[in-house]
Amino acid sequence: MPGSSSIESLDDTQISFSVQIYSLDKIFHAWNYSTVTWEVEYSNEFECWWLSLLEDEQVSLNSSVLLLEQRGPHLPYPHSSSIKGSRHPHLRELRTQHRGRPYRTLYALDPRRTAILLIGGDKTGQDQWYEHFVPLADRLYDEHIEQLIIGGLIDG
Repeated sequence: MPGSSSIESLDDTQISFSVQIYSLDKIFHAWNYSTVTWEVEYSNEFECWWLSLLEDEQVSLNSSVLLLEQRGPHLPYPHSSSIKGSRHPHLRELRTQHRGRPYRTLYALDPRRTAILLIGGDKTGQDQWYEHFVPLADRLYDEHIEQLIIGGLIDG
């Protein structure tokens, strides 16, 4: 909020100046989002699904992954949302629309602050999609964490 003040100098003349107050939160967040990118890795299962997609489907999905790289855990709905029924409270879904079809990629941010794309699929007409894919994603994330511990990349 701008304001103005005045002070007296040593020779009794008035010196006026104006003060501009900035929110550090807004400055920091703007700087943080524009300079920090998140590493994104993927499981073998995700890679198999990716390779089965047509090129235009990959382009649509890649747009969502680029947003995840840019925003990390701050990627908002409708691009990302939380998942119910997972053993891992930080498991999320990357929500991609391709020609009106809902493609979903289940992912999590691991302790290294790296996004791991676990598994994906086309949710069209599949009422039980989450019941099938969330347990798979839980298992894949467990395996990912185990490999990080074995590799000495995180503490167990």
